[in-house]
Amino acid sequence: MKEYVEKLRSGENTPLPLVIRDIKFEEVYKANVDKIGLLGGDIPERLASFYTYLFNLRGDLRAVEVGEYENRGLDATAFLVEQNLELWRKLESHAEQLVVDLRSIAGYSTTRAL
Repeated sequence: MKEYVEKLRSGENTPLPLVIRDIKFEEVYKANVDKIGLLGGDIPERLASFYTYLFNLRGDLRAVEVGEYENRGLDATAFLVEQNLELWRKLESHAEQLVVDLRSIAGYSTTRAL
C-alpha cells in the first residue's frame, strides 16, 4: 500500500492493489453478534470496536477501488489510504491481544496470537 500511495502522490493514477475481498468475516460476525455478550469481561466491547473499525477500513478501500474518490483528486485518495494505514497499524496490537484473549477463552494456547 505504501507504494500505491507514493504513486498517487507522484501523480500516477494507478489501480488499488488487491485488498482481501473474499473473506466473509462480516457474515460470521453478523451471525454471532447477538451472542457476543457471552464472552464476558471487556471482550465484547473490544471485539465490536475492532469489527466497526475493520468494516469502515474495508469500506473506505472499497470506495477507492470502485472510483468514488476519483473526483476528489489523487492527493485526497492518497491521504485517505494513508489515514487508513495509520489506523490499521494502531489496531494491529489491539487485534493481536484480542486473539490471545479469545483463544484463551476457547482453551487454545496463548503463546502466539496469530
